[in-house]
Amino acid sequence: VYLEDPALIQEALPRSQPTLMCSVPRLYEKIHAAILQKVATASASKQKLFHWALKVAELRLTAKQQQVQPSAWLNIRY
Repeated sequence: VYLEDPALIQEALPRSQPTLMCSVPRLYEKIHAAILQKVATASASKQKLFHWALKVAELRLTAKQQQVQPSAWLNIRY
């Protein structure tokens, strides 16, 4: 899907459900900022869950990058 107006991407993503998305870094920075803004306005429990999930994903990514098999417990949490 090609969008002439980048402002329409938020509407286009759910419809197109891309498996691969190529873009400039600025787009990903904007998406990241929007997610963090939404998390900041969420309840404390949702914020805690978000940050926990992010930490688990970072731990698993680090293991994969170091070519180390993630522990069974990490895989369960992931």
